[in-house]
Amino acid sequence: MSPFIIPSSSFDPSGSEQDKFWNIRALALRRPNDVVWNEQQGKEKEHIGKKAEKLAKLEEKYETLHDTFKIAEKRLVEKESECASLKEKLLIVSTRMESNDHPKTSMSTKE
Repeated sequence: MSPFIIPSSSFDPSGSEQDKFWNIRALALRRPNDVVWNEQQGKEKEHIGKKAEKLAKLEEKYETLHDTFKIAEKRLVEKESECASLKEKLLIVSTRMESNDHPKTSMSTKE
């Protein structure tokens, strides 16, 4: 923006004739490119704001998914431990059943 341009909000109609002249001249000298540039800058800020909102939502979703993953991982470890414990119990029961079956087998062969 030109250093000579005075914003329209600073235009004071009650000022001296010279002040009015310079204010009107400054407003007349405002280039259309300044307005376009300001509009583009505003759109860029709006675009950046939307991107920031999307990023915040994605970060929130990531945190939620990460927490869900940690819970699932913890449950998996618990289930693996439970499975290993059940396998041990199954082997013990299987071994006892085999040891109990042998005397019956030997008795039936004697008969």
